[in-house]
Amino acid sequence: HDQCIVGGLAGPPGTSKDEKSPDGQARAWRAMINWERSNPQKLTPDAEAGETAHPQLVTRVALAYDQALMSLWNFPDIWLEFAAWHEGNDHEEAKAVLQRAREALPGCPLVHFAAADLVEARGDATAASAVYESVLDEYEVKCAADAEAANVDGADDFKFDHPPMDDATLLVSIEYMRCARRMRGRDEARKSFMRVRKAPGKRWEAFAAAALLEWRYDKNDKVARNVFELGLKSFISQPQYVARYAEFLVGCNDVGNARVLFERATAAAGEATAAAAGLGGTDKAGKASVEKVFWDMFVDFEHTHGTMDTMKGVETRRREAVAGPDAVDGAPEIITALLGRHSIFDLRPVSEEHMRHFARIGVAVPEPAPAGSAR
Repeated sequence: HDQCIVGGLAGPPGTSKDEKSPDGQARAWRAMINWERSNPQKLTPDAEAGETAHPQLVTRVALAYDQALMSLWNFPDIWLEFAAWHEGNDHEEAKAVLQRAREALPGCPLVHFAAADLVEARGDATAASAVYESVLDEYEVKCAADAEAANVDGADDFKFDHPPMDDATLLVSIEYMRCARRMRGRDEARKSFMRVRKAPGKRWEAFAAAALLEWRYDKNDKVARNVFELGLKSFISQPQYVARYAEFLVGCNDVGNARVLFERATAAAGEATAAAAGLGGTDKAGKASVEKVFWDMFVDFEHTHGTMDTMKGVETRRREAVAGPDAVDGAPEIITALLGRHSIFDLRPVSEEHMRHFARIGVAVPEPAPAGSAR
């Protein structure tokens, strides 16, 4: 207890070993809290009165947490542990602790999720949705304020180009849709998606998540396709989004439309590269890089699902699009194509020694396939 500082400076977590640093205080307070929770006074609850813990023990442990949080205000683990400890004794106290945590750490999705999970576990759909909606409300208010501040001339037709939604808010918005689907059903989940897709700075992940919700819960591939197509209007230039859509189509045994999707994506990327080159913009290299990623994805797709004719056809088209119509395949390109066609799982048609040599001469060595992948 002598090492614990009551009311110390509330700094963020770090790696300092100094006893007076936030991390040093976290270690000291955790030891203090664990000692109090061990019930050193051997206080026995009155089971006949319905007590699960002696009131004095509850008071002592809660006081230890409260004193610790004066210095450890920015430590989500302390807040979450405090709430979890209360949950076993008093649901309302646990809710109150998590509300304080959300106010202390509004940018930490974990405390919002813990608050939502607490009430969802008791079947309170309204309270669970309210947690997620409060985060989205704050985000939308901030975006509106940013747009107003940018409109220095007060123009009625002013349109503000919002930056992409931050990761924390994006994750909250996706979990909002998932919670709505679990607790309120399909129609409410679709309403929540409507709100999310209209939010400023929308991102592709929300569309992919909504489409997969439709598929996983209802096995309705038509609706899921419609959602993916809706997102494609805004995100056809995003390789990650196209990859998720293609993966979904292949999972539905629709290889033909997956191939069409890659045709659309590479065509759009080629047009964007040509437009950037024609304008002489600084983004030419970036557009070309994205185009190459799409062609690489298309080649990988054909290596897994195509025939020898389609494999070689797309490899040739990729070479022409990336290196130019007069490009000639050298050893690195030839070996890269062979490795792509004839590798599966972590099995490669060359020795480790040759693989290292090929990497040195510019061969694109395939990455080990992720668990559950066919390649």
